Amino acid sequence: MLLLNIVRPLPRSGSVQDEYIPVEVCKNSKSSNYFIFLEEQNDEKGLLILPNGESKCLELDKFHELEEQNLLELLKDGTLTKEQLFKYEEYLNNDDHIEKPINSSTNEPAYIDKFRKMLKNDNTVPTIMFEFVKSKKKVTWSEIKNHLTNQHGYSDSGSYSASLRVLFVDGYINIEGKGDTKTIFFKNKYKS
Repeated sequence: MLLLNIVRPLPRSGSVQDEYIPVEVCKNSKSSNYFIFLEEQNDEKGLLILPNGESKCLELDKFHELEEQNLLELLKDGTLTKEQLFKYEEYLNNDDHIEKPINSSTNEPAYIDKFRKMLKNDNTVPTIMFEFVKSKKKVTWSEIKNHLTNQHGYSDSGSYSASLRVLFVDGYINIEGKGDTKTIFFKNKYKS
């Protein structure tokens, strides 16, 4: 499925929520512009798509934490540029990069399976996050991060967003909104 075919033309108001195309983004601390995150290069750097559509390996400490958001909403409200979309689609369709973030058999980022397996163990970020959301039924992203940091001693990192994404992809939760104020809802079909 080509992203450009989905985005052209951009959906009218109200219909964006019907289609959810996940993309990981991070906000530059200095410029406040959003960059698309492609992959980690090492503990300090990541491959990102700049607003002008250029992809560069940049120091991650210059950005706020990674967030998964709806690509269509970000394009519609001007948070991301069409140049970023073009480069992102080119990246997803390119088999030449070293560590392709999409698993070709499942169309999931490669880290999803790693975090999914973590759900089987106690005291992991995804498990603690799941139990917290399950106990509250409805909670903000900020509350989840505070709980993990203050109650369990984890540091705010990309593992928070990756854990949230696994819970969403696997159908344990619903997400509304964006940023720290987005609301996470527990899906009652997973009563245990």
